[in-house]
Amino acid sequence: MRYQMQSCRQYGKCISGYRPTRKSQGISYRRSKKKSVIESISESTHSSYSPELLRYQKTIETPAEDYLFYRQSFRGIPVSNGWLRIDESASSKEFLGVHSRILDDAGIGQIESVGEFKPWVKEQAAVLKSKLAMGPTRQWDVLDTKLCYRIDKHKPKLAWKVQLAESKGVRSGDVYIDALRGTRIVVLKSTWSSPMAKGFVFRPNPLVHMDADALPDPKLLPTASYIQVPIPVSRSSRVLRNDYAYAWSPNSESHATAGQFFYDASDVRFGQTMALYYATWMQLYLGKTLGFSRANPGQVEFIVGFNREDNSYYDLARNRVYLGLGGIPDFQDAEVILHEYSHAIHSVINQPLSLDKSSINFLEGFCDYMALSTCEHFKVKHGGLSQEFAAWDGWKSGRRVRDSLGIRRADDDDLLSDTENQIHSTDRSDRASEFWTGVLWDLREAVAGSKAGHGDSVVLGALYKIDAPYTASNFAKAMLLYNRSHYSGHKEKSIVEVFTRRGIPVGL
Repeated sequence: MRYQMQSCRQYGKCISGYRPTRKSQGISYRRSKKKSVIESISESTHSSYSPELLRYQKTIETPAEDYLFYRQSFRGIPVSNGWLRIDESASSKEFLGVHSRILDDAGIGQIESVGEFKPWVKEQAAVLKSKLAMGPTRQWDVLDTKLCYRIDKHKPKLAWKVQLAESKGVRSGDVYIDALRGTRIVVLKSTWSSPMAKGFVFRPNPLVHMDADALPDPKLLPTASYIQVPIPVSRSSRVLRNDYAYAWSPNSESHATAGQFFYDASDVRFGQTMALYYATWMQLYLGKTLGFSRANPGQVEFIVGFNREDNSYYDLARNRVYLGLGGIPDFQDAEVILHEYSHAIHSVINQPLSLDKSSINFLEGFCDYMALSTCEHFKVKHGGLSQEFAAWDGWKSGRRVRDSLGIRRADDDDLLSDTENQIHSTDRSDRASEFWTGVLWDLREAVAGSKAGHGDSVVLGALYKIDAPYTASNFAKAMLLYNRSHYSGHKEKSIVEVFTRRGIPVGL
């Protein structure tokens, strides 16, 4: 399989077959010759845009015309005296998270001319008004606040968007407060979390439940491979859509019974259930357990079974994941789904990094790590399996459980010098991405036993702190800085030893 993602539209899923390692030399695999989306964006020649957008293009080397489609992933819309974000849901209450270009250059110029890009209402006051609007007798947690434009009566208004969730309950919602007048624009409430629907998923793939030597046909998997879980949509819903994900398939049958999503792995609707369940679970893990509430890409659209290729990828411009059907269908492996969703995560945290072509192998390694680490919460340890990415997706007929090989690994022992020409290259390299996954996994093991999620937090937090140039050494420094600022340097010596052992120079 191939990786297709924003920075190299080759991100996303792995290469078809097994990845070559020193344990399996000589194994060949095919690559896609299809031009990546990011390459198409980079080759854009449009230039009829405002001076503000063109200055942004010159500074960040991002095509100006496409910036208006981006979410809250960087600073926002550049204006004469600061930055403003476009609200994703401003043009439609029905499709939360779908990108909408609600302001053209003339619209931005008009708002600038009357000075309506400076909020007169303070953020704290907007939060208080939002809590009152959602329910004054309830306790609310603030998930996120941001300044955006909201369409109201066909006119864009500067607004505070406040995302709230009930502290000990099931309600959540978005409230828009006029940032100039302090009046309420709209309240969008959601109660998808309770009572929830039910359905089957793999946790995280069938291999961890098997003791037999022979692997069965994927369509004939034993009942023990499935587990019944609450599906995070309303019990009355026939659509797999919530605040974090929307999953559907071209030409598939609809969900006949509301709140019942019990399918076997041969049904593409099983993939819809898997995609929504794992994307939601990962976002809740990042936001509620690790505290990264702003690492939220909004409602990511999953198109399950979009073609017959053994390929999946994340499309930044549309905030959309495509899951292919070839080989073992990608929707059957939770690690593949989480890998693709992780591309959306790092694009929100640090978009310039995500768009940097030379960072492709760092980002691939990061996404493998996030998929593996989060799935550890679900895994039942199997003595015959080593730490590999997408072991189920990499399985082929005739293999035994004990011989199952994933597509890439997290337990290699490469040094930076072994992959330095590749890790900083614009060409995707499995060995280079494996090296980086291994570095991050070593860090995770080095801080194990301290605070819950310590390793994942340091890896994610570094994305906030790093600036170009994006090198292994600068990533290491960013991780150490985040560990100091949020964990008071806890286990810093162990973390430094990881980098030293891997040949990564670190100096603060």
